[in-house]
Amino acid sequence: MRRNSIRSAAFTAVRMAHRWPWRPGAAGLGLVSAGWGLTELGVDQAVYAIPGGLTLTVGVSGWWWLRHVARPHSTKALVARRTYLAERSGGVATRLDVIEHAGVSVLRRKAPVLRPSLAGLSWWQRRRLDPRAVGVEVARLGWGLAGESVWSSCEDVTMRVAGPRSGKTTALICHGLDAPGALLTTSTRLDLAQGVHATRAEHGRVFVFDPAGIVDPAKVTLVRWRLLAGCEDFTTAQRRANALIPPNIDRSSDGERWDLRARLLLGLLLHAAAVSGRGMNAVRRWAPGGAEAFEEVRDALRAIPKGGAERLDEWREYCATNDKTRTSISNTMGAAVAWVSDDTARAIGDPRPDDPALIDLRAFITRGETLHLVGDGDADTGSRYAPLVSALTAEVAHVARRLAVEQGGRLDPPLTMILDEAGIATRLPLDRWSADMGGRGITLHISVQSFAQLRQTWGVDGSEALRGNVGTLLVYGGSTSAADLRDIASLIGEHLAQLDADDKRYIPVLTPAEIRAMGEWDAVILRRGMRVFVGHTPHVLERRRAPKPVTLTRPLGTHRPDRITTGELEALVTTNPDSADGAAGIDRNGGRPVDERNRDAGRDDGRPGDGGRSRDARRGDGGRGRGVDGGGR
Repeated sequence: MRRNSIRSAAFTAVRMAHRWPWRPGAAGLGLVSAGWGLTELGVDQAVYAIPGGLTLTVGVSGWWWLRHVARPHSTKALVARRTYLAERSGGVATRLDVIEHAGVSVLRRKAPVLRPSLAGLSWWQRRRLDPRAVGVEVARLGWGLAGESVWSSCEDVTMRVAGPRSGKTTALICHGLDAPGALLTTSTRLDLAQGVHATRAEHGRVFVFDPAGIVDPAKVTLVRWRLLAGCEDFTTAQRRANALIPPNIDRSSDGERWDLRARLLLGLLLHAAAVSGRGMNAVRRWAPGGAEAFEEVRDALRAIPKGGAERLDEWREYCATNDKTRTSISNTMGAAVAWVSDDTARAIGDPRPDDPALIDLRAFITRGETLHLVGDGDADTGSRYAPLVSALTAEVAHVARRLAVEQGGRLDPPLTMILDEAGIATRLPLDRWSADMGGRGITLHISVQSFAQLRQTWGVDGSEALRGNVGTLLVYGGSTSAADLRDIASLIGEHLAQLDADDKRYIPVLTPAEIRAMGEWDAVILRRGMRVFVGHTPHVLERRRAPKPVTLTRPLGTHRPDRITTGELEALVTTNPDSADGAAGIDRNGGRPVDERNRDAGRDDGRPGDGGRSRDARRGDGGRGRGVDGGGR
């Protein structure tokens, strides 16, 4: 604390150096110099000028320190000083502000807190620490040696607000390349995954979770995740249901009440399906209620020794309620499990319990691997897959929090979560996550298209909470939304300007027109503890070793092996004799477990060994070639 106070006073002294009373100070120094010189020439009386000059210099310097440098003892003095500095700088942050609040030295001082494993570094080692180990570069002021980078620590949330094709994704690619630990990305396109694929594959395995079936399976390792895994525990089932049904943003209606009831009932159905050995097809079939659904769920809940009777009462009450209420609740549950009707999505999100392609989330985080979650930006189908992508993202966050607790409260190295197009690809409670994740070693990088999208996705209160929790907010130019531009201009504020000899008044630091007309790669940056500034955001094309993007999409005109017809699906389904509906599991990774693909003798490239057998022979599918070796990079 004392060191921080000294550092802050030093920066204030530099800012206020121009207010040092140079005339009396120079006079005092002149007396010292004159007295010294005359004494050397033999004028003994001149020696009295030296203490007089020193007294004058020290006195005026002390007055200057107390008046302009020392921390003010009143609010009035503090406001007056800040107003003066803002007026002097034009209401924007200076290079000195960047060095003090967002420079490299700030990250290195906080390194032992941000990453406990670095606590043993000496002062000299900390000075040489790569800042990317504990933070990310979000912008740069100036150019060359005269420029200064703006850094955000790994415990701060960053958010980018920019329309399509504005360049925000290329900046997010840089954050993905620099991630010190595990990396999770969500997006509706493959730009982000393609940009980081080659580099991340050099340091660990790269997985893709693709319920929409838009990725070429021959070029990536496709993985699956079983939503019902662990739902034998009702708490887990309820957590999964909460992730599938996002909070209702319409606080003035009964929507949130119905959503709460829908989450409770969906958790009950997930619990019943898990304990009875059924799949997600059963959950989708049970959601509307009815006599058959009532009996099947009743029989499943009766077999539960603890808590089954209470949950059975909830289910009985739901089935006995009026049609209007039941329809409202069932529609909400139906939207959350609509992806089950898609064969590809069901094979990805509801595979067999022994499916070899199931991902181990705990191992993915501890090994520092990469997981891309690909949604669908199509307005007609995108909302179908968003609940499943959201549920897996929420489960990764849950596992990361558990690991953080095991490591003493903070995950080290931190997990980086890049949520591109967060308002479309997922429906996550980011208004709550943004307040909690940073202190647990989980870094959030969020991008949305507009403030209107924030309000549409998280509501007015949720969007305000999210913006308040963001440590660094970047707003790119090009927006044509007058409301968003006015919002940003008001957030930036005003400064006192001397327009002419008789006109001194407050004017906007940046007008809406100036914000809209900002150049490419430039953004208005609002950082906690600093005044606003306009900086150049880094993008992957400017990196010295810019990775070559890898095309992950399927070539046009080729067969879509992940789009499975009904007949093909039936041929590939492994039916559980104890289950009424079974579970589909389409092996698109060569029939090898994700955690065992590197275990074959003589193979270290991540591709499965086959013992001399061909791929078609391993699959036993008659040489149709539907499975692909998912380990190639």
